[in-house]
Amino acid sequence: MANPNLVRKPAYDVNGLGEASPLDIVTGASRDQNFIHNGAMDFFQRGASASVTTEINGPADRWSVGRTSGSVVATVSASTDVPANGKSFFSLQWQTTTAAAMTSTDRIGIFQKIEGQFARVFYNETVTLSFWVKSALTGVHSVWFGNGAAANGFYITSYTINTPNTWEYKTITVNMANKIGTWSTDNTIGMYVYFSLGAAVQTATANTWTSSTASLALPGQVNLGATVGNQFKITQVMLNIGSVPAPFVTAGRTFDNELKICQRYYEVGNYIASGYNGGAGVIPTSSCSFLVTKRAAPSLTQTYLNGSFTVNNFGTSTVNNFNVNVNIPGAGVGYVYFSWTADAEM
Repeated sequence: MANPNLVRKPAYDVNGLGEASPLDIVTGASRDQNFIHNGAMDFFQRGASASVTTEINGPADRWSVGRTSGSVVATVSASTDVPANGKSFFSLQWQTTTAAAMTSTDRIGIFQKIEGQFARVFYNETVTLSFWVKSALTGVHSVWFGNGAAANGFYITSYTINTPNTWEYKTITVNMANKIGTWSTDNTIGMYVYFSLGAAVQTATANTWTSSTASLALPGQVNLGATVGNQFKITQVMLNIGSVPAPFVTAGRTFDNELKICQRYYEVGNYIASGYNGGAGVIPTSSCSFLVTKRAAPSLTQTYLNGSFTVNNFGTSTVNNFNVNVNIPGAGVGYVYFSWTADAEM
């Protein structure tokens, strides 16, 4: 009989069926488990690109990007420019479209928010962040790890780009057991992993924990927003337990499971109802189930609507489904079709 401690379950296999269920990770994790979701940049459910004038979620699932202040504008998009190791098809690309100097509290960057229920597994562990990166600028690129709503625990470190516009592999190791502050263990933000692309204030002390948000960048931090056309690309991002970087794997191990993990936070779908009716009225409430249980009750948005019927009472949801009432204007055959998004991102 096999030793159950040596038998690997599929990542996120809470039901034993080999299917994705993101909460399974809280029961334990192997040393090569990736805590970064969509680290290979496979999924862009919100669309392949977005203009960045503030902080936004996307366009890559589970990733956020933005500008806290200032006037830098960028386009962030899926790029097919990737490292030659064959482990990813896409990278996430920042390209500056309106350039500006960093002043006051300006900050630009790409980051992921790790849910507390996942992050709690490594709160008292040493973890290693590894990734492939291509930057237009050589020099210091800051990375910081920070807690969620409490915003009172930050570890600021960096990596160095040696050659411009060339893929380079980087690793960073952090002892989380030395962390300070209050760290969430529920379904809110547990930890930020933030890749700085520019910051006005660059007075942080390297490789130490601090409770201050006064500076989250190290001296010499480059500014990718300084010149129109500057690009920054990143892919194959992995955060694993241990002081040694594990070979890259996606959090879900399979393409299907990785999508399901992303759908815990954002899902797109379609709804259609049709039929013959003797007169005007309202079809009784119907329920539309999500493919994956959400982190929290999501915000619902109609992105397209067509048909002779109209929709009433759309927008109320639980973590599992939402309800729809369809209004029939008169007798005869009719239908309604609409697309929707369910957003439960943090």
